[in-house]
Amino acid sequence: MTTHVANSQFTSTLSRSADLARQAGLVGLGACVAAQREVQWLFQTLLEQGQRLEAALLDNLTQRAVIAGNWVDAFDRTTMTWRNQVEQSSRFQFERFLHRCGLVTHDDLRALARKLDDLNLRVADLDEDSEKAA
Repeated sequence: MTTHVANSQFTSTLSRSADLARQAGLVGLGACVAAQREVQWLFQTLLEQGQRLEAALLDNLTQRAVIAGNWVDAFDRTTMTWRNQVEQSSRFQFERFLHRCGLVTHDDLRALARKLDDLNLRVADLDEDSEKAA
């Protein structure tokens, strides 16, 4: 009878151990499912945050690029203005120098060409008037 009681206790212990092992397996399986859900949620949250940060960064970079482009345009305009002023000033000084030396400048030649055109027109008018009078 002691063998029967010992066997029954052994079977009961085995049965409890099997139940505990099954429960531990179910707990582990449940933990895996819960961890998988948490990982999916965490991944989705991190992905959304990364997308928001990327959009903000691109927006910031776009704004900085526009500001830099405006600065470059303003710098170009200022440089062109300075260049034109320096060129005009040096041209004026060079023309004064040529006049002092008794040489003609481009502007002098243009003025002379205009005067010659005017004289040619006057001569043509006089020629027409003299033909009409004759």
